[in-house]
Amino acid sequence: MKTFKSETNDYVKIPNVLSTFGISKDSGFLHVGLKYDRCNGNVTVVIDQAKCLPNHPITGPPNAYVCIEVSAPNKQMMKQQTNIIKSELNPVFQETFVFNITNQTEYLQNTSVNISVFDHDRIRSDLLIGQVVLGCLATEVSQYGHWQEMLENAGFMISKWHYLIDRNE
Repeated sequence: MKTFKSETNDYVKIPNVLSTFGISKDSGFLHVGLKYDRCNGNVTVVIDQAKCLPNHPITGPPNAYVCIEVSAPNKQMMKQQTNIIKSELNPVFQETFVFNITNQTEYLQNTSVNISVFDHDRIRSDLLIGQVVLGCLATEVSQYGHWQEMLENAGFMISKWHYLIDRNE
């Protein structure tokens, strides 16, 4: 169990990495908040912070940013991204994104949110550090559970830590 002090001076415990496919202790963790507003059909995604991102042996700490892609039935893919936090293993983003999806719960059951953390590189293409997939395409129980908890608690922000999954492994 790793323990970190958060921005609010609370201690946050992150469980030791599981031996699940694709989860690597070298990929890090991401703190994500979700909120569903049933009245206007908006899903709010808060990208709070990342912890323990990998240190590249040549270029050093990553220039991290997060890309959020939302896929919903009968909608074009919606995409937004955070600002780049330079040279930081534990970047704090604290950015909020609002996606207008639908006020019909059955459509939300078929919606997915793909959150990817990248290392920005000015010379080469950006490197994918890891991903969190929430909603219908979630591959981890905790990721699917986070989405379901958001749906069951409409109007409330549900925040959780997620392992960043390296899809290249």
